[in-house]
Amino acid sequence: MKTSEPMEIQKAVLSAKQAVLQKRSLKSDTTIKNQAFRDQLFKKLILEGDLSQVNSAVIPTIFPTIRLDETSYRVAILTADGWGVETADQELLLFSIHNMLKELVYCETLIDDKQIILLLPNVFATEAEPSFIRAIEQIEDFLKCTVTVSIGSPVTAIDKIHHSFHEAEAIFPFYTILPNETVITPEKVKNRTGGAIRSVQPIRKPKLSPY
Repeated sequence: MKTSEPMEIQKAVLSAKQAVLQKRSLKSDTTIKNQAFRDQLFKKLILEGDLSQVNSAVIPTIFPTIRLDETSYRVAILTADGWGVETADQELLLFSIHNMLKELVYCETLIDDKQIILLLPNVFATEAEPSFIRAIEQIEDFLKCTVTVSIGSPVTAIDKIHHSFHEAEAIFPFYTILPNETVITPEKVKNRTGGAIRSVQPIRKPKLSPY
């Protein structure tokens, strides 16, 4: 397990984050409101499968990786440890992972509290593809951290995506009995528990904060 604090990486990331925050402070109120609207819409989509607030024609503008003609989607929940227990340490680690995800994985993302939510389009809709696992392992190696990911089952329409999210929530605690798995899927949980997703005592469970 990677537990040492990579101080040189943290310093570089902190500098980058400060630059990003400074750049954001110069953005117009309209840009800030658009980002807030995008994040709110993302939460409604993940929690309820609800995109009724916008015309479907503009969805690709708000979410560039979402195509309404995709045949399947799935949701992943990502958490990470290894940079300390303070809130600032955890926020900096998630910021770093989020930046790497944008480079390595074709998806929509949202940092929410102590987790990152990923909406994966058709390219990652099958059983956790090796390329996705490699991306997570690359993040762990570069940032000297430990990442835990759970992925819900694929759904065939974007308005059903909340089913995948809630399943990802349900299976997340099973990482305690699948310690050698980089990515936890319903299939792996069922194989481990003999075909049923039985309850286990969670050490930690992600929860999307209400919008």
